[in-house]
Amino acid sequence: MKRIIITLTGLLLTGAAQAQMGIRVGANAATVSAKTDDEFQHAEADSRLGYQVGVFYQQKLTKRISLVPEVQFSRQRTRLRIEESGIADGGYEANYRLRLSYLNVPVLARASFGRFYVEAGPQVGLLLAAHEKGNATYGTIAGTHEAYFNRPATDGYHKLDVGLCSGAGVQLPAGFGLSVRSYTGLRSITDKPQNVNYYGKLRNQVVQASLSYQFSSL
Repeated sequence: MKRIIITLTGLLLTGAAQAQMGIRVGANAATVSAKTDDEFQHAEADSRLGYQVGVFYQQKLTKRISLVPEVQFSRQRTRLRIEESGIADGGYEANYRLRLSYLNVPVLARASFGRFYVEAGPQVGLLLAAHEKGNATYGTIAGTHEAYFNRPATDGYHKLDVGLCSGAGVQLPAGFGLSVRSYTGLRSITDKPQNVNYYGKLRNQVVQASLSYQFSSL
């Protein structure tokens, strides 16, 4: 994974004869899809706003088709609610904000039609940090107990995320551009118990809107 990131970063920095370097910044709405085989567990998530910033280059392969690798920092936020009703002496409920920071490397194939384009391709993400903030309620024989937490949680999530991107955009005058992009994770970001007692699978889902600027051809 590290070798892939280093190699692609080197390509972005050195460029190629027919490549156009660019920068990309914008906002995202991130959530997670939750799935569990435990009938006593339930989880749901709401999207929250985050941001991303990255560098890319567009390498033309034909008149219409280009390859667009990118290295991107993405800050993703979501709110999770988890309920557990299978505990013998009481229930469990957690409501918390999850913040994830990724170094993402999408490699997209782009088809251009005049100023408009569509693009799609795979993305690999390296988790840099995770943080959880919220509260949990535990049911016991002696009654209920509520606990507040505000903690780093990087060790509770997989370091590697893999998924697919698709999007569309328009090239504006003076090198600027606007684009929207969606990302769907193909693997769970955690498949082991977290600090919040959820044993199911969580997959990233992100929608991005970005403003880009491309420099003149090298």
